[in-house]
Amino acid sequence: MNDQALNNGFCKIQKQNYSFLRKPNTDKKVILLGAGTSVKEGIEKGLWEKIKGKNIWSLNSMYKIMPYYPSRVIWVDRKFFTNNITELQTMAQKHKVKLIAKKNDRYNIIPEIKQYEVTREITQYNPEKKILYSGRMGLVGLFAISLALYENYDIIYLLGYDWGSKGLEDTRTHVYQDKIKDLHIYSTGAGRPVVYFKPNGSVKDEVKDFNAFIKYKNKIINVSPNSHIDLFRKENYDEFFGHLV
Repeated sequence: MNDQALNNGFCKIQKQNYSFLRKPNTDKKVILLGAGTSVKEGIEKGLWEKIKGKNIWSLNSMYKIMPYYPSRVIWVDRKFFTNNITELQTMAQKHKVKLIAKKNDRYNIIPEIKQYEVTREITQYNPEKKILYSGRMGLVGLFAISLALYENYDIIYLLGYDWGSKGLEDTRTHVYQDKIKDLHIYSTGAGRPVVYFKPNGSVKDEVKDFNAFIKYKNKIINVSPNSHIDLFRKENYDEFFGHLV
C-alpha cells in the first residue's frame, strides 16, 4: 500500500490532539490485553464486565473479540495496519481510540497514529531517549510493556502473555484461533508453537528478552499462572479481579 492509499483510508478522520505522553496518569494502572489462550478462562469468569471502563490496551487484533472498544490499539507490524485500516479508522474517528505504532515513515501522513522509535536490540533500548523495545522477535507485547513503563504506570497487568501454548505439540496458541478467518485476523504466530519453542520442545531463548524490564518487575503482574514468562509475579483471574473492586 502506497502513501496515497494510506492517506485516502484516513481522509475522513478529523485531526485530534493525542499528546498524552508523559502526563500524570490518573488511573496509574493499565491492562495490556494479549492474545494467549489463558484469556479464555478470564472470559468464562466474566472478564469483559469486570474490566469495563478500565484502561485497556489491545495488542494487535484483540479488540476484535471485545464487546466494547479499548482505550488504545497497539501494533508493531505494518501489515496488521494495512489489513485493518477501515476498522482502525472507525475507532479513531468515532470512538476516540488511540492508535499507537512502531515508527514507520508511511504513517507520517496519518496524524492519528502516535509513533515511537522501537528497537529489537537490548543495548539500544533507551526510554530516556524515547527509544522503546520489542525484543529480538519484534513483539508487540514487549513494545506495550516498554510504553507503559515509559508513561510511568504504577501497575501493569498482563493478560494473555502466555508465550505460546503448553508445549511444542499443542497448537492452541491464541484465544481467537478458531475465529481467525471470520474476524479477518492477521497473525504470524497463531497455531504455530514453533514460533515459541525450539525443536527439542524447550522454550526459545527470546523469552529472556522480558528481562529488559527486570528492575521494574514489581510493577508488572502476569495474569497467566502457566505462562512461560517467569520474570513477573503471576496471578490467576480470581486474584486479578480482586484488585479491580
